[in-house]
Amino acid sequence: MRHQLIEKLNQSSGGELIIVSGPAGYGKTTLISQWLHTHPHTFAWLTIDQTASSPYTLWQHIINALQNVQPGLGKDALLQLSHHQPPVVESEIFEQVIISLLNDLDALCTNNNTNEPLTLVLDDFHSICGTSSNPITLHLMNLFLDHLPPSLRLVLTSRSEPSLSLPRRRANNQLLEICEQDLAFNYSEGKLFFNNTMQLSLIDSEIHTLFQRSEGWVAGLQLAALSLQKNPSLSPTSLEQGSLNKHISDYLFEEVFALQTASLQQFLITTASVPRFCAGLCNSMLDIQHGLTTISQLDQRNLFLIPLDNHGTWYRYHDLFRQFLLNQFSEQPLLEQNTKRANAAKWLEEAGYIEDALDQWMLVEDWEHCTRLLHQIIDVNDSQSSNNERIAQWLTIIPPDAQKKFNIPASPAKTGTNNPVRTIDLQDVNLLTSRETEVMHLVSQGLANKQIATELNISLNTLKVHIRNLYGKMGVENRTQALLKLSQKN
Repeated sequence: MRHQLIEKLNQSSGGELIIVSGPAGYGKTTLISQWLHTHPHTFAWLTIDQTASSPYTLWQHIINALQNVQPGLGKDALLQLSHHQPPVVESEIFEQVIISLLNDLDALCTNNNTNEPLTLVLDDFHSICGTSSNPITLHLMNLFLDHLPPSLRLVLTSRSEPSLSLPRRRANNQLLEICEQDLAFNYSEGKLFFNNTMQLSLIDSEIHTLFQRSEGWVAGLQLAALSLQKNPSLSPTSLEQGSLNKHISDYLFEEVFALQTASLQQFLITTASVPRFCAGLCNSMLDIQHGLTTISQLDQRNLFLIPLDNHGTWYRYHDLFRQFLLNQFSEQPLLEQNTKRANAAKWLEEAGYIEDALDQWMLVEDWEHCTRLLHQIIDVNDSQSSNNERIAQWLTIIPPDAQKKFNIPASPAKTGTNNPVRTIDLQDVNLLTSRETEVMHLVSQGLANKQIATELNISLNTLKVHIRNLYGKMGVENRTQALLKLSQKN
């Protein structure tokens, strides 16, 4: 039972819009069902599918659902609808239908002997998005919400954020939102779920393994628990890095991946091949120019996208979803895989992410590029003691003949060499990349972005990525704040 979320829903009132949004399998429908049964009141429930995408069908279903709990409500509105059956889709006609329904709801306020509003639940509201009738359907829903009376509370569950003038409704205090972060189980809820609900009697370390990999994703936890129930000899470490439960894989394919367009599927598969990505990296890997637009689309559709900063620059996928996508990536021709990884490595190197670029060249097994970047890392002493261990790991991957051919120096970890640790002027800033350090130095000299890009021989777009990352690590929002912080430290 999601007690905190149910209490949050209990704080809602008539005239409000409640949106419960998140990726597939986050328990949106279950949460609303639990709330309605623990907080009994009159409600109408309508599960939306693509057959209800037309305004005529949708509002007919809505009025019918309301009449199941309030007979006679919307009688005139239904009569008007019957006079304008498909293919009529003029919004003006349906506006009159909605106004008639709103008038009936207003009258319900006067006749209602209690202060408890009627609740209308539209489950799976995302199903009507993206259809040919979508603009009119959303326009009519906005009209309905603009005049929503105190006698009705509207609840939408959706995998994507609907275009329903949400910023304005937030400002007007008409909107209550429950999102993916709210829906994700915390550790305590996960422990209760495994040991009480599923009766698995797992120890803390096993629960931690399952919970860490699932990141609180409810369906992932449930499918893993069902697998453990069916096969008691199966270890919870079956969800460890590099493996994916078949039930989870099937669920992600049927409920998420298969529902996307071919181009979006390709974008997901390709961008999952790197641990994190930004718009510029996506453009390079896929040879496109609309990476930022597509990332925004993924975010709007709640496709397991997790931001890594406050500037909307870097992202990663939910771990289980990425593992699923990596399995899809591995099924592509090897040449295609290597080409995309090589494109990623080139962009990362140009952007100053040398170690990330090296990781990609390692997967391509291009030892010439690997050794060239390793020389850079070792020669400039741009590493901490922890990086010495990484160098040793890289060297174990590069074949001995390649190390000999390209004259790779011995690992600092093996020789015991103490490379000096690079220090940064800002003690409270996370370790910067070499390129970010160069950018910080030029920013401190007062150079404009165009001058810095010219000096470093990089594009303005690439420079903007570095500056956003730099600001994030410095804890500032703009150049003025950055210069002030630099002057204070110096």
